[in-house]
Amino acid sequence: MSATTTGLYGRKYYTEKLSNTQRFEVDVRYKNLKMIGAGAYGLVCKATDTVTGEEVAIKKVRDVFTDLVDAKRILRELKLLMHLGKHANIVHIRDIMINPPNSEDFKDLYIVTNKYDCDLYRILNSGQTLTDDHFSWFLYQLLCGLKYVHSANVMHRDLKPSNLLVNANCDLALCDFGLARGEPGPGVAMTEYVVTRWYRAPELLCENTTYDNMVDMWSVGLIFAEILTKQPLLQGKDYMDQLSRIIKLVGAVSDEDMKCIQVDGAREMVSALSKKYPTPKDFSEFFAPYTKDPDAIDLLRRMLAFNPSKRITVDEALKHKYLSDHYDKSTILTCPSRFDADFEDGYPDEMPKALIQQYMRSMMKEMISKNGKNSSSSGGNSSSTAASSKTSSNEDDPTAYELELLEEKDTKWQKDELIADAILAQHPVRPKYRPWMRPPTVLTFKRSEKKGRIRYKVLFKARSYAKGVRSHDDLKSQHETRKIFGAAYFDEKTREIDVICSSEPDEQQVMEMKVKKKFPSVTGKDKACVIS
Repeated sequence: MSATTTGLYGRKYYTEKLSNTQRFEVDVRYKNLKMIGAGAYGLVCKATDTVTGEEVAIKKVRDVFTDLVDAKRILRELKLLMHLGKHANIVHIRDIMINPPNSEDFKDLYIVTNKYDCDLYRILNSGQTLTDDHFSWFLYQLLCGLKYVHSANVMHRDLKPSNLLVNANCDLALCDFGLARGEPGPGVAMTEYVVTRWYRAPELLCENTTYDNMVDMWSVGLIFAEILTKQPLLQGKDYMDQLSRIIKLVGAVSDEDMKCIQVDGAREMVSALSKKYPTPKDFSEFFAPYTKDPDAIDLLRRMLAFNPSKRITVDEALKHKYLSDHYDKSTILTCPSRFDADFEDGYPDEMPKALIQQYMRSMMKEMISKNGKNSSSSGGNSSSTAASSKTSSNEDDPTAYELELLEEKDTKWQKDELIADAILAQHPVRPKYRPWMRPPTVLTFKRSEKKGRIRYKVLFKARSYAKGVRSHDDLKSQHETRKIFGAAYFDEKTREIDVICSSEPDEQQVMEMKVKKKFPSVTGKDKACVIS
């Protein structure tokens, strides 16, 4: 073992070399690290927790603050998992570590969870023989976990087989809550760009801005169909093709059900597709090669109702006759309290880096305290019950005054985005793009004063959706995510921005700017941005 380092709050770290290019710097309690794959946002290894004797999974998220939208998603997932506690069918977060371990301005994040052998996607594609008991047991556990999530007033919004972890004994748990969010009040608009396309509910494809947890039940229906058939039921090539496949499956949408569509254009589209595919598929005939159980067909049909108000709820599904052999009221738990996402108030897209770091350090400190983990701990396992009504107050939580300071500290970040937006508006490829999916993420900048005017050079990352692309899942190539360099004069008093140039640097130029801080030389408008 390498030499140890003392980090924040007295915990001790060591570095484990996993390959020529990969190193994990973790708490000394975690031993026998071995790389097992890549997950959302980072690399994953398994390890032994020497305090509890249990095997755990450790996910390393490198450069977590490169994209502040993704960083906020990770923060939301951490807070949500801490709130949900130790439910048998939800992945349990056990620890958080940071790197550098002794710096409040850390770059990397390590997330420790209970370890599972694989995910449902891999099982369904392994050729392994599954029985009717497997089908119903997987579905029952999925619904038990989802019931607990919904009772916390949370929608998962990204249910799919790869987000369902499974052990060798067939225990199943929901994971990847990065797109989850609490249900807002009536009439509050939400983004429709959630859920991987093949599992996306029709109300999302129709761009409804208000929806509820029935979007999860549609996804469950498609997962159930995939468990039966070993292949995705609706493999749309784009969002239009996905909607077309849904209408082929469920048949013409009635005038009554058409009222659930909030967008006129989408209503006209569904109406046209209903005339083209008026007859629904016979589920009994279609699924006959996979199951002869009429109760399975009935449950599947009720999950895949076009109108969300007519879709079966998670409570009704758990009590359905198909799952009667597994139904046990004592296993169906309700979260004691609703998840409070007020930490996101005022930050619809990105959140200041310093504020996210403050929250993450606070959670790490709380876990150290709760589990008795410090530099001198040699044992002792925490026993955790379901989540309390709110994360307990912590002296490391930011006060109202500290929040103001953090926001004031990040006014530079807000200004950089204003400049980046102005540069983006002058970008020559702009006409081929629809509005950008999210604000530009500033990678690096340079400020200089020339003849009494302040000039900024900015390198930033921006994502768009081109024609036929409705969400990040639909991006057909990396060309839809662009790094853009630009220069502009910015008047601090009037906040007027005079763009000098806007271009796409090649990778060598990007490295010059990011690593060597060597920016292109610009002397006037429309001049080529060439490394000086």
